[in-house]
Amino acid sequence: MKWLQLAIVSLCGFALAACMPWPSQITPAVTGSVIDASTESPISGASVHIEEFPKKTATTSGNGQFSIKAIRKWEVLTPFDFARDARPAYRLIATARGFQEGSRVWYIGDNRPQMIKLQSSGAAQSAAIKSEKEIIELARQLTLRYCGDHEQVIDGYFKTRCDFIASPTSDGWLVSGHPIYEDSRGAQSIVEGGDVVLYYSLAGMLLRHEGAAF
Repeated sequence: MKWLQLAIVSLCGFALAACMPWPSQITPAVTGSVIDASTESPISGASVHIEEFPKKTATTSGNGQFSIKAIRKWEVLTPFDFARDARPAYRLIATARGFQEGSRVWYIGDNRPQMIKLQSSGAAQSAAIKSEKEIIELARQLTLRYCGDHEQVIDGYFKTRCDFIASPTSDGWLVSGHPIYEDSRGAQSIVEGGDVVLYYSLAGMLLRHEGAAF
């Protein structure tokens, strides 16, 4: 009878111990670096955190290195909880002044330093918005056959090229091209009509065109 009482007491003690609060590790520690995607130079002062834990933030050092300690919390566990599957991956988020936000998927068990590349805000903007010079070059290439066909027009004059003027609009560019006519000696003549007008988005997409067909 005593052995039964002892077994019951032991079982209750085991159950009580198993249901006591334990420091559970949610994520292991992670280290890595943050660099400029274009130059691959380290970025100091960048903030890095795990997406689900934005308050656990690390700041990169002068050489772009960061380190986030293992995240733990106290919780009541049962014996069944010790056998549960751990989350396979998390996302690391990095931000820095002058750069777009960047991220990297970090797989649990990968103990190598994690590298996060950030795109410069200026580089992204210049890549998305075309300059006046770039817009004019797009128009020149598009109308190359029309503007430089060298067919005789009048009195020995040939169309040799177009002069383009680009003007910004509220949502893009207006480019007007005026054909230039020259004779065999290089003398120029002004011929009315024949202008071509092109409308581009800020990123250089042709929206529509008017005037001469090309």
